[in-house]
Amino acid sequence: MADQDPAEPAAAAAAPTFALAPGLHGNAFINYGTTAGRKLYEAATKLLYASGDTKYDGEEPSMQNFCIRGITHSEAFGWEHICSVPTDPQQPNVGFKSIWTEYGQLAMEVVKNHVATYIQTPTRVAQDYLQMYMCLFSLLSEAAQNRITVWAPDYTINGIKSGPLFLKVIIRKSHADTNATTRKIRSKLMALDVHLASLNFDVTKLNL
Repeated sequence: MADQDPAEPAAAAAAPTFALAPGLHGNAFINYGTTAGRKLYEAATKLLYASGDTKYDGEEPSMQNFCIRGITHSEAFGWEHICSVPTDPQQPNVGFKSIWTEYGQLAMEVVKNHVATYIQTPTRVAQDYLQMYMCLFSLLSEAAQNRITVWAPDYTINGIKSGPLFLKVIIRKSHADTNATTRKIRSKLMALDVHLASLNFDVTKLNL
């Protein structure tokens, strides 16, 4: 074995950097040309349901489970920063609201304007947007996909799909996000006594 040239010292091993999860390891963009980069992408976009599990049907009763899975995955891959949107575009560093938990306080246009500032940049943030979209899409049942994808223009900017906008559309179609739905809920609340009787006064079933 040849001796090493003394004028060419061995490269020092890079000091390890602490992170709670691989997806939280720094803010630099991911090199998808490497094996490690491709594996991280696969982990970030993987199906979160076990084989045989029922995927999210896009209906309100099962939305909580969908959000729990999504939030947990977001925490592991550092997507909170793209799910937190400033309510005032003139003050982009304060007044953040989470799309997951405060969606009713974030207008679609506000989210879209925020996403537009990053989505076409060569940054980790832009990669996260697409990762999140691919992950959320895999969580939807075929029926939910068909119902949501007709709104593709609402979550697409310059041909690029945005995870936060996609989430906003999913919640809009699944939850009480319109005045019409709110009026419908109010009318149902006024008829709770009738509904309770139809359940043989089973309060547990009524709460569900």
